[in-house]
Amino acid sequence: VLKAFFEQKGFHVSTVSTAQAALDQARHQPAEVILLDVRLPDGSGLDVLSRIKSEAPNARVIMISGYADQSTIEEARRRGASEFFSKPFDFTACFYAAMGLETVNLSDVMPRPEALARVPVSVARQYQALPIRWEDEVLDLAMVDPLDASRLDELRMLLGCEIHPLAAVNGDMLDAIHRYYGVGAGVAAHGD
Repeated sequence: VLKAFFEQKGFHVSTVSTAQAALDQARHQPAEVILLDVRLPDGSGLDVLSRIKSEAPNARVIMISGYADQSTIEEARRRGASEFFSKPFDFTACFYAAMGLETVNLSDVMPRPEALARVPVSVARQYQALPIRWEDEVLDLAMVDPLDASRLDELRMLLGCEIHPLAAVNGDMLDAIHRYYGVGAGVAAHGD
C-alpha cells in the first residue's frame, strides 16, 4: 500500500525485503529517499541505516517501526534518520518527510502569538495556512499544500517576509485557524 501511495505521488519505488538486499540496492542504485523498517528478517534496520548513511550521507532515510521505544527513536536519529514514524502512521506525513518538509500536527500545535499577529485571519483562511513561529525574520507557516510554489510566492509578497513552509497533518486547518485566532475568526474572515 505504501509503495502504491508513493508511486501515485510520482516516486520511482524499489522494494527489498532483507537487510543485505537493502545494502546492495543502496550501493548499486542510490536513492534520494529510503524508507527503512527497524526490524528486518535478517538484521537490524539501525545497522543498515548506519551503513547506508556512511555510503550515501545525503540520502534522506525515514525509519518506520511498530515496536519502537524512545531509545530506539533517539538511536535512529543519532545514526542519521531524517524522520521516524511508528506504525500505523499517516502516509501523507511520511510523504512530506520524504520531500524534506517538516510536519506539524494540527491537533496539538501551539502557534506563538507573534506569529499569529503577522498573518491576518482572512489570509490564513484563504490560503489554508496557520502561522506557527516568527524568528529571525522568517515565518514558519503550516500549510495544507506546502508544495504549491505559486501560493508560497503569493504569501511571501502579501506578508512581506520569508516563509518556511511546514506540512499540516492530523487535523482540520479551518478548525485550527478558528481555535487560535479566536471566536471572531470566522466572522472576521468574511468581513475584512
